[in-house]
Amino acid sequence: VAAAFAAMGSVYFFSYFLRSAIPGTIFDDLQVDLGLSASAVAAMGSMFTWIYGGMQIVVGLLAARYGGARTLVWGGAVMLAGATLFPLSRSAGLAFASRAVTGLGASFMYLCLIKELDRLFDQRRFTLWLGIILAVGYSGGVMATLPFERLADAFGWRHTLLGVAFLLAVALTVAGSALR
Repeated sequence: VAAAFAAMGSVYFFSYFLRSAIPGTIFDDLQVDLGLSASAVAAMGSMFTWIYGGMQIVVGLLAARYGGARTLVWGGAVMLAGATLFPLSRSAGLAFASRAVTGLGASFMYLCLIKELDRLFDQRRFTLWLGIILAVGYSGGVMATLPFERLADAFGWRHTLLGVAFLLAVALTVAGSALR
């Protein structure tokens, strides 16, 4: 149970990181590197949230039918594909498409976590564990600010995000094994 909880928390951490880091922390870099206007970069950030929100009913139905663990891993794989493709994007179109894929995958995280926490823990402890896993996820958003900015400044945003994608792949692999 502890390994499953830690693995889910790690994947949620990266989900929240990817939601918060782009475009906020690297807004100016995206404008310069991809030749985007400020409104286009803002739209890239908004698009992630629109897809995330729009998918919640579908995700809920899929998690109810196939289980939280399976749909979390599926969604995580989609999120990983988008997170890997984004820093490799050399055109605005590919950056937008990869951001959409990342948002689609990330949309699976929250409800699937809820479903799995409900399965793993009794009702008396559910709220405690939910609070802990939310704190872990939200810390991804915190890491997407100054720590990400410092790493992006030192290594470039593309290399830093490829490193994040690699770490997400590790977390997802562990989650896939732990949640079996």
